[in-house]
Amino acid sequence: MPVKMDAAGSLRATRALVNDAGTSVTKTVPSATKGVRTRTMSTHAATRTLVRTLGMTLPGSNDVHDIVVRIGLPEPDPLPGGDFRALVEISGFDEPYSRHSYGVDELQAFLAACWIVPSILATFVPTGAKLRWLGNDDLGFGTSSATP
Repeated sequence: MPVKMDAAGSLRATRALVNDAGTSVTKTVPSATKGVRTRTMSTHAATRTLVRTLGMTLPGSNDVHDIVVRIGLPEPDPLPGGDFRALVEISGFDEPYSRHSYGVDELQAFLAACWIVPSILATFVPTGAKLRWLGNDDLGFGTSSATP
């Protein structure tokens, strides 16, 4: 990753990426301390994602709004001693959601991301609204095998 000194004398790392549309993107990451780059900023543009589109119907309306759930394929956690993480992104509500789910291996990180999605959606869905996938109330994200 190229590192450049900016006009203020801080080191900045640049990363060339390709976003979902195939367009090249460059991210500039300021260092935490002058002269030392201590951490690389993660970007979601280069992560391959799996996408599910849900339909949300508000009370008293037949209009269906798209709620898009994206779960990134697991990647190593960049922190020292980290395991794996999978990015969960949800759009279509007033505020977008973007957080990582973690696991000791790739499968656990991915499954944890799938299992947490219904709980995240429940915090964003307006009171009385209905979420559906393929015409069903079951949104298809599964449940943890640890759940009785």
